[in-house]
Amino acid sequence: MPQTTLAVRTDLLIDGKSVETDDYTPVHNPAAPAEIVGYTAAATEELARAAVTAAHAAFPGWASAPARTRADLVSAALASLSDTTAERAALLVGENGKIAFESDLDVQFCDIRTRAAVALTDTLTDVPRFDGPPLTSEVHAMPVASSPSSSRSTGPSRSSPRPCPTR
Repeated sequence: MPQTTLAVRTDLLIDGKSVETDDYTPVHNPAAPAEIVGYTAAATEELARAAVTAAHAAFPGWASAPARTRADLVSAALASLSDTTAERAALLVGENGKIAFESDLDVQFCDIRTRAAVALTDTLTDVPRFDGPPLTSEVHAMPVASSPSSSRSTGPSRSSPRPCPTR
């Protein structure tokens, strides 16, 4: 019988609003498949289309906003998570079957790299590159915000820009 250890349930986020659904999919810990770490909302085709429509409608305003405005919003979102570092790391352990040490580092690196990208928003003209080890990073200005990107370093390497996910 599946065992639930974390009471995590995520709804959909459509057009800035939380949307409950009739169907939630259990999320199993891959390191302990009998353990359910939470439930994620399953979208119907109609809800998925509504989400895509809302994202398409919101994107022109987001993309045309000054980089500083976008960076301030990203910074505020990150600040709202500052008291949840341990919880976010614990979720990574359960969702991905990771060891706690690696999950703690993932959360810390995400926070640090996002803050670094936001700090570079007003000065970014060339692509800054921070060579590893253990990581090589480049910061790119993109319409979705300043985006940190990293790859494991085994010597000189090149990481590709990856856009940050938006709502």
